[in-house]
Amino acid sequence: MVVNKGHKVEEEIKQRIAEGNKEVYTNKNMMFSKQLTRRCTVRFYKSRIRVVGTYGCEIWVLEDMREQKVRVFEMKVMRKISGPIQNQDGTCRIRSNEAIDLLIENADIVRYIKAKE
Repeated sequence: MVVNKGHKVEEEIKQRIAEGNKEVYTNKNMMFSKQLTRRCTVRFYKSRIRVVGTYGCEIWVLEDMREQKVRVFEMKVMRKISGPIQNQDGTCRIRSNEAIDLLIENADIVRYIKAKE
């Protein structure tokens, strides 16, 4: 990781999120395969995508807006992995943030970053 001249952490976070998104789309055939369990894809997210998306996070100073950006990235990826929920009447809806927190066992990306500091 290279710290840019203006010490702009926002630029670094934006770049890391873009790299994480690239990783998602590079591995989309595997991640969205019906042959893998959801647990396996969550493990892949934690071991590969989250690591790529937070590379160099030890020097990030997370303020509220920066935390929000990385949380949005995580929720976006996890919603794609987990898929929709079918209601009893047959309609589908996206999973709530609470349901996604259960999938990742309350180990969200901000806690992961703060643990590395």
